Amino acid sequence: MTKSRTAFILADTISPAGHRLTTFEIKLPKVLLAELNTHRALSRNFSSSRAIPTAKFVEIESFAPKAWLKNQAGMVAKNEEVDDVAQTQHIWKTAIQASKDYSKYLSELGLHKQWSNRPNDWHTMAKGVLSGTEWNNFLWLRADGDAQPELQELAFDIKELLAESEPQLLAPGEWHLPYVKTMKDLFDNVRYFDSDMVELSEKDAITYSMACCAAVSYRTENIGLEKANDIYKKLFTGTKVHASPSEHIATPMQVLDSLNDKLEYMFTTDGVTHVDRYQNLWSGNLKGFIQFRQLIENNVKLG
Repeated sequence: MTKSRTAFILADTISPAGHRLTTFEIKLPKVLLAELNTHRALSRNFSSSRAIPTAKFVEIESFAPKAWLKNQAGMVAKNEEVDDVAQTQHIWKTAIQASKDYSKYLSELGLHKQWSNRPNDWHTMAKGVLSGTEWNNFLWLRADGDAQPELQELAFDIKELLAESEPQLLAPGEWHLPYVKTMKDLFDNVRYFDSDMVELSEKDAITYSMACCAAVSYRTENIGLEKANDIYKKLFTGTKVHASPSEHIATPMQVLDSLNDKLEYMFTTDGVTHVDRYQNLWSGNLKGFIQFRQLIENNVKLG
């Protein structure tokens, strides 16, 4: 029987300097987002309780412990199950159904979904997009027997996928684009396609990729370029900009050897934000890649 994955790779690329950027679509219990969000080296977008109608939200997959283990001192459950597994499972399922029912009642009374959905946050699964060049700390802490079991499962899946995948080599000016299919023609030109294999220009491919990352909470099929442009306008125009979906899109930095060359590159190249003590160049939270978020005009106002 094939193991059900909690993650799969959307894009896996490597720069000429050997820096690797990987983007996953993942799912995990929504209540564990607080733990995941402590890993600030990783960019993420997740389904929002404020965005999904209550009628759909109550149908989202729920989670339950894979093993019903006894309470004890400390944060880690051992291997001994509770005395009455059947009754424990029954109470868990009853609590889930009660949460769904209360959400429906609140919605029927006219309460906005940003509140009527909240009773279900404790048991629902969240779908999201996760990107980064730095995975060691996440894997060291979470792909470990002492981690919360559901987050541990995700971390082991990510670790396995990183080991199995062969990243695509990108040159500076070529783009890491989740949800976009890329290929090179006979003349070594990069071509971009959406999930229905409709060809996109480079500009449209970037827009489409960002829109898909933003729409991860509700996208069930190809959104198409027209819808992608609509999502892009809602995110990046107006007085308030929601820029986090642009953090998953990036292009490799140039290969440079001397510190002087790196400093000159940093001060003369848009999107390069800092150099670390080991002389690695960064763009936001990505090492060796220029993050599209850092190229957005007036990014300093975006927070």
